[in-house]
Amino acid sequence: MRNTCIILALLALALAGCGGAKPAATAADSAQEALTVEQNQVWQLVEMRGRAAKPGYGGQPTTLVLIPKTGTFSGFASCNRYFGDYTLALAERRPDGDLYNVVFTLRGSDSIGCPDPHMNAESRYMAALAKADQLLLTAYTMTLYIKGKEILKYEMQEQ
Repeated sequence: MRNTCIILALLALALAGCGGAKPAATAADSAQEALTVEQNQVWQLVEMRGRAAKPGYGGQPTTLVLIPKTGTFSGFASCNRYFGDYTLALAERRPDGDLYNVVFTLRGSDSIGCPDPHMNAESRYMAALAKADQLLLTAYTMTLYIKGKEILKYEMQEQ
């Protein structure tokens, strides 16, 4: 009887050590995992609606930083810093990168007044970011789309 108990105990330990099969990853898990590799990566705006992006106030570029662990984002938009929440869901793996469905929700920004060209550029940028519904992530670029049309294109900023 004692030998049977020892064998059962060893068998139970062996099975517990295996841990069983991992649950399958969902599309949302995959999306978060892909961006976690580049957590806090600064993306610099290079094009807006097909035109080259101009530097913001003081020569500072427009930027976007995604923080996958918290589902938040922040950046600089031509004149003011901004922040909010976002959600991602993997839509399609493509040869040129991963396409995600995305929703950005602006939570706040600074209220610094800047000269008119910068304030107008900021307003257009923030409106485009809020309307974006897809995000294409490649090795060095991130592109946002509204209904399949490219609106904002970023390049990975060297740190």
